[in-house]
Amino acid sequence: MALSAARSKSVAFDEPAHLAAGYAYWLKGDFRLQPENGNFPQRWATLPLLVSRPVLPPATDPAWQQPDVWGLGASLLNRPTNDPDQILASTRAMIALLGAATAALIFFWARSLHGTGGGFVALGLAVFCPALLAHGSLVTSDLAFAGVLLGATYAWWQLLQRITVTRFFLSVSLFALLFLTKMSAPLILPIALVLGFVRCAQRGTWPLKVGRQRAWRSRASIGTGIAALLLLHLMFTWGAIWAAYNFRFLPTPGSIPTTNPFAVQFDGELGWPIRLLHALDAARLLPKAYLFGYEFVWRASAYRYAFFNGDYGFGHWPGFFPYAFLVKMPLAFFPLFLVASIALVRRCATAAAWYPFAPLLTVIFVFGGTLVFARLNIGHRHLLPLLPPLYILAGAAWPALAGAPAWRRGGIAALVAAFALESWMIRPHYLAFFNRISGGPDQAWRHLVDSSLDWGMDLPALRDWLRDHQREKEPIHFGYFGMGTPADYGISAVSLTTYYGAETRGLSPLQPGLFVVSTTLLQVYAPAFGPWNQVYETRYQAASAAFARYYTATPAEARRLMAEKGDSYWSAEFRALNDLRCARLFAWLRHHQPVAQIAHTLLVWRLSDDDLRTALLEAPAEMAATPVALPPTVR
Repeated sequence: MALSAARSKSVAFDEPAHLAAGYAYWLKGDFRLQPENGNFPQRWATLPLLVSRPVLPPATDPAWQQPDVWGLGASLLNRPTNDPDQILASTRAMIALLGAATAALIFFWARSLHGTGGGFVALGLAVFCPALLAHGSLVTSDLAFAGVLLGATYAWWQLLQRITVTRFFLSVSLFALLFLTKMSAPLILPIALVLGFVRCAQRGTWPLKVGRQRAWRSRASIGTGIAALLLLHLMFTWGAIWAAYNFRFLPTPGSIPTTNPFAVQFDGELGWPIRLLHALDAARLLPKAYLFGYEFVWRASAYRYAFFNGDYGFGHWPGFFPYAFLVKMPLAFFPLFLVASIALVRRCATAAAWYPFAPLLTVIFVFGGTLVFARLNIGHRHLLPLLPPLYILAGAAWPALAGAPAWRRGGIAALVAAFALESWMIRPHYLAFFNRISGGPDQAWRHLVDSSLDWGMDLPALRDWLRDHQREKEPIHFGYFGMGTPADYGISAVSLTTYYGAETRGLSPLQPGLFVVSTTLLQVYAPAFGPWNQVYETRYQAASAAFARYYTATPAEARRLMAEKGDSYWSAEFRALNDLRCARLFAWLRHHQPVAQIAHTLLVWRLSDDDLRTALLEAPAEMAATPVALPPTVR
């Protein structure tokens, strides 16, 4: 389901970077590219490219020197040179395999707790989950992290029940793989410690089947054994990280000439985490690129533009993820989980009865509690690791007794079917799923955007809509948030913004016609962030007056004005005014109902001369006193 839906989608915003990085890891051992998004998922997804061998730019290309992972990604998906459709299909299939493995683990774990019926309830929720389907075929690290975290937790828990050689190597392998998947991996440490404490508190022996059969019986010996096991896991993980980076401290081999180790250079302090990373780097205890990935995530999370229910800022909304969970889950899940919770309370009359559910509850509380206080509030996708444990617990809703009334089983089956139907109705636009609590997917752009709704993947849908609705010779103006190439889909439009490679040498002509804007660009990444305000208005009016003088000057006067400041100055000024004008237009559009929504992510207005005059020349539709304040760490 995930792969077939993805065939109707263009490349997601983050996919080119993941593709270029993973492919460069294999071919060149160049780990400067995208180190913040996990070595394993990028390598795993790009395995098929080692067979198809698409072409990367030569070593002399400036993109290797900077390094520019986005430029390399654009080159990799360049249609005249490579086949982007084939690249996306093969690499997305690799992520779908991880999704299938995650669904299988959900089924078998739920079946072990609730019986076969409960296993199929959990499996039904997993395979029809809009979030897992949306990310289950995208070349990113999100689905991989959710699956590997579930697997690592399960393997560690099984090892705590009985030590065997197979269980040990499975646990240390998944533990290490988790630290190569995403920079949220250290959360496995408190999860492992809590489960170790629960195991110590549980009475009984701890069988050890390595060579001859033996067992630890006292809590002291069990606690010592758990501590030793955790230390072995960390040692194995340390070695696996070095192996993944070719046992090399520097991010590039000596054969690659480079002036910049990484594209982004940081300065300033952000507390003890950064000092710890710098100390590890100075001691060369871990590869430089791996440590930089953690620094990038820690620093970037402090100042990422964010939008939440009409509020603009840089995150730190405690209600962001609870709200995202509430509105992006099919409504049938909530009564189903309520029934499961009641069933669990009835089944588990003693503390010992809750013991088998400890790993699932621990993941939910540790990871969920961390998200509530997270600084990075940009996407529902960060909730993915919570969904598998919740679906496994939901399997308890299926009556465990064979003689349970038929209406109870029928009611649970009906709720699972309702969950599946609600998911199927949004297909293939799984990322845009929102339930009716927030008004449904067509109202979602007023509440959450970015990777919760719009990741720039709907160029095919725009092409199809224009074929049916564009009037003859009607101009198209496009404000696009994404890394796809509109021209590849036959879309010829004036770019409203200079973002994402759409450069301008002058003011883009605005004419009456269609104005298509990505919801994420409209709300978050508009050229001027946040509500239109007095500071922006002052700059806009001053720039407009200056360029009015330029455009009304005689040819000789225009040449003189150009010569006074130089070509680079005027190019920058043209770009600045173009973006301020775009932001002012967006402020007006936010207060006017679009005539259409394409795939729930692209908003369409049909504007007249009067509309443009009102939006750009008359009193602004919104006016705040000042721009959104920057966090102190980036002032």
